[in-house]
Amino acid sequence: MDLQYKVDLGIFSVEARLDDFGICLQRGSKVQQVRWDQVYGAALLDNVPDSRRDAHSEKNERVVAALGGPEALAKIKALQDKFRTIAFGYRDQRGRKQLLDFYFPSDDPRYLQEIVARVGSGWLGEVRDRHQAEKKLGTAPGFFKMTFILIVLFVAIALAAVFGFFSLLGPAFNFLSLQRMLLDLQDGEYASFGMRLLTYFALFVFAFLIRRWLRERLAERRARLANLRSRL
Repeated sequence: MDLQYKVDLGIFSVEARLDDFGICLQRGSKVQQVRWDQVYGAALLDNVPDSRRDAHSEKNERVVAALGGPEALAKIKALQDKFRTIAFGYRDQRGRKQLLDFYFPSDDPRYLQEIVARVGSGWLGEVRDRHQAEKKLGTAPGFFKMTFILIVLFVAIALAAVFGFFSLLGPAFNFLSLQRMLLDLQDGEYASFGMRLLTYFALFVFAFLIRRWLRERLAERRARLANLRSRL
């Protein structure tokens, strides 16, 4: 059976077709084609609104109003109750599980009948929302995938932080360069040479004080441990 429809909404136009080859959905300039032998499951999404979808719908409405104007937004709102959505689970060319949202007229039962007949045992019936469909069709990100993504993000943030840290220390390293000190001495820039030498001296004194403080703390701790052992 060959079923097709087209809704003209400018850049938001939708054209869909079901035939012996498979599924074809065009939204604007984006075209998606999936063969029936790639489809392993499908589920009908419930039209009952919830808070999450309402929030997502409000964002979409703002985008439509900004790009297509109020007329396109009004047409889309008028058509929302006239269409249903089926989530198809299919495997792409690399064998990865993907999800395709297919919209069809709710007043034409032939679409649902054709899809149920084509999918067969992979038909999952009606589900609450797209998130539940992703879980049942196995396209939701798994635990290991989410963990891997978080690790990659953490490593990227850490590398950016290290790069930024050394970028900030770059001027300091340049100022304390021994080569620059020798050049200042050769060029007769004694004021600059003296500032660099004074900075090295201040760092030496600071390191000496930290080392002395640490030695005192360690000596106090050893003395307390010795007292405890003598009491035992």
